[in-house]
Amino acid sequence: MPQVPSHPLVLFIFPFLLPRLLVSFQHLIYRHPMIL
Repeated sequence: MPQVPSHPLVLFIFPFLLPRLLVSFQHLIYRHPMIL
């Protein structure tokens, strides 16, 4: 397993990236429900 660098910048940006990723994933499921 590759180690993820735990820089303070990554830890600072990650909480902002996560909701955007979840929203994108929900839009993908909403537009393409046949994937599931």
